[in-house]
Amino acid sequence: SSHDEVADLASQSGRVSGLSEPIAEIVRLAALASRRDPFDPMERAIHEARPRDRAESAERDDWTLVREYELSSELLAVSYAWRTDKGDEVLVATKGAPEAVAKLCRLDASESDRLSAQVAELGAQGLRVLCVASASLTSDSLPSDHADLAPTLRGLVAFEDPLRPAVPAAVAQCRTAGIRVVMITGDSPVTARSIARQAGIDVEAPVLTGAELAGMSDEELAARVRDIRVFARVVPQQKL
Repeated sequence: SSHDEVADLASQSGRVSGLSEPIAEIVRLAALASRRDPFDPMERAIHEARPRDRAESAERDDWTLVREYELSSELLAVSYAWRTDKGDEVLVATKGAPEAVAKLCRLDASESDRLSAQVAELGAQGLRVLCVASASLTSDSLPSDHADLAPTLRGLVAFEDPLRPAVPAAVAQCRTAGIRVVMITGDSPVTARSIARQAGIDVEAPVLTGAELAGMSDEELAARVRDIRVFARVVPQQKL
């Protein structure tokens, strides 16, 4: 499968049926890059969309989780290494922010541009986008550092988390009352800007990213927050 195959998991019910084989494989890998019993809504949506057959159920029951590469502020992606039923083979499934997974996959400039264009197209629709990748290794060849994993890009999954109908009116009420509303999110800048626009939040000022925040002094940040309305790709520590 290639990253032309976009699995759009956006539906009112959160369920997808009749997936083509390439897209079903992307969803399967996304599920393997998620917790078995997730609390995260996006991981729940992935599991709900995952093809349900006997082989698929046995896969998660019989395979052993060898290693988990956790998300960090330096690399917004997670990877799970599973020992399969094929001897010492280990399947590594990765999902995360497209720019982070692209970096892990060592994409060249043209591939990165192509991926970025597809992500921007989905983000402009207000969709949250994750990139999925995988690698087939052995236990001995698993790197200790997540950044050294070098998986192969498999595709994109996109999620719709619609605004509640009352949000635009609530934002407008706040603005009338002199209350400044700011969005702080882990979504991409393109997605964040689209959602903010739908909510009625001012998007004329630039979007400030978590990476830019990390390079600022307290004084610089104090000055910028007076004007910025949308913060994107922000990690939990930065939200605090």
